[in-house]
Amino acid sequence: MIVGSIAAGAGRQCAPAALIGRCARPLNFTVRWQMSQDSLLQRTGQLWKLRALTLGSLLAFVFFIIAPWLRNDASPSEKLAYGILGFVCAAFGLIIGFLTIRCPACHANWASRAARQHSSLWLKWLVSLQTCPECGSNGHTAT
Repeated sequence: MIVGSIAAGAGRQCAPAALIGRCARPLNFTVRWQMSQDSLLQRTGQLWKLRALTLGSLLAFVFFIIAPWLRNDASPSEKLAYGILGFVCAAFGLIIGFLTIRCPACHANWASRAARQHSSLWLKWLVSLQTCPECGSNGHTAT
């Protein structure tokens, strides 16, 4: 009965709460960037740098963890190559992200300021910037 309600989708009634503890609904794997449409990173044309940081981290994870696990018959030299590729992807993403996300007016490094925030808030802080915390530039005009 529980499996049937999970597989049936959102159009069906939920299974009784006593049986599963909460309403069973299909999972939604959509991931969206939680940022305003007019963020400072977009106005200054630097959003691609944040995406490069994310992509570099994701590719590093794939090369370090997923690829050797999928290829458990890989030779040590192939595993070393996966490790080197993972390192290069991580370094590329970190260099692009943390050295180049800057204010166009005063050249303050926004990514390093974001990294000093609480560990779970750094990305939210970075994408919610509306003005430069150093000079007050809003991305349209240099002050």
